[in-house]
Amino acid sequence: RSGTGKTTAIVTRLAGERAAFPDERQLFVARSAKLRTFVEKGVEAACGSARRPASRTARRPAGATRSRSQAGMGRGAAGVGR
Repeated sequence: RSGTGKTTAIVTRLAGERAAFPDERQLFVARSAKLRTFVEKGVEAACGSARRPASRTARRPAGATRSRSQAGMGRGAAGVGR
């Protein structure tokens, strides 16, 4: 299914999450390195910032998690997490 906006939706969602929670790290999983790079560059362009260093850590204490609804992920979300 091409041209339905799936990638655009993911880029928009990840950019929004990055803006809402700037101190947290994100994980995007894709089988294709080309898709991963495309999404990474799209999120960076949407946020207007360079890639954050991997050494930054989230402020949430270890073991503390949010439910899917608190994270705004809803039902059926998979492959993207914090």
